[in-house]
Amino acid sequence: MNTRSVVWAAVVVCGLFPVSRAAAQSFNALRLKSVHNAFDKHQSLTEQIDDYNVWCVELDLCKKDNGPIIVYHPGFWFIEPSSPETLLTDELLEILKSGTWKKRVIVIYCDIKHEVVGGCNNWGDVAQQVEPYFVSMFPAGSLYTRADFETTDSGKWPQMSSLLERGHHFVIIVDDSSGIGQYPKSDLFFTAAQSIGEAKSLAPWVAVINREDAELPFGESPLIGDRYLWRAYGIDSPYEWNLAVARGFSLLATDHVEAWWTFGPPSEPPMPLYVRHDGDDAWEWGTNPYPVETLTEAVNWLVSAPAGSYMRQLSIAPGLYQENILITTRVELVADGGDVTIVGF
Repeated sequence: MNTRSVVWAAVVVCGLFPVSRAAAQSFNALRLKSVHNAFDKHQSLTEQIDDYNVWCVELDLCKKDNGPIIVYHPGFWFIEPSSPETLLTDELLEILKSGTWKKRVIVIYCDIKHEVVGGCNNWGDVAQQVEPYFVSMFPAGSLYTRADFETTDSGKWPQMSSLLERGHHFVIIVDDSSGIGQYPKSDLFFTAAQSIGEAKSLAPWVAVINREDAELPFGESPLIGDRYLWRAYGIDSPYEWNLAVARGFSLLATDHVEAWWTFGPPSEPPMPLYVRHDGDDAWEWGTNPYPVETLTEAVNWLVSAPAGSYMRQLSIAPGLYQENILITTRVELVADGGDVTIVGF
């Protein structure tokens, strides 16, 4: 990247007010676009993360005979076809090919499959089977582990800035609720349950609550800054997306990677958030191939998302931007490939 200067000219109106750590929100307050069965989409995992602003990808894991772990969704007779089988190592390499993960925290949600019809019935100890893949393939220190969560952060989700400052870029969640009730116990990854009541019976292994259609268990709801990260899956419409946001879910899992309603505030913006005058009006998603066209759009997205404390970045294409903007959150302005001049009027 040929990075040059950003020039504020004429009567630009701009206020830069760093968000204090006290005012910033914890990781479980953010609204993160997630993809259900991400391995079985037209877009690769790399494209989903870099081009479609996906922060959480789901992988269905299957163990057949004595072979390696595969990523595979067993079908249901003639009603639902099975997905192609791929190696877990290949899918993880696809995630690591992302050009933006070093600026973000990516959640990998692993759903353990036990369907006898699909042949996924030879797991044994899930933790012993799954852990070596992440330990061997991911850079040292890049995983935010359950041990870090319990010791360093006293069992509460920290701010995004804290995770990034410590070099943590990946959170691994393992959901074995479809198994025989023996939830995996690991110091590396987090385990998911379907309610806080269930989670408490399995403490300290569970720190994630997974719910279909954003339905809340009776008497329970997400609470910012506490122990639990809430995931809603099966989101198929703008109404369901907004409902999940209103109810406080953090991981918003949908099958609709390209749907317009999965982009924009209050969901977490891309990192970096790209601005280019000659972008496509129909696809202003803030990613490199689909940038927003104005600084105003970009800044509005930044200030409408929950304050994450970490330094967000605007990557601005060269040119003259005649806009009045007021920035009230921490942001780094980067000129991408040439000089950028911002002129108020």
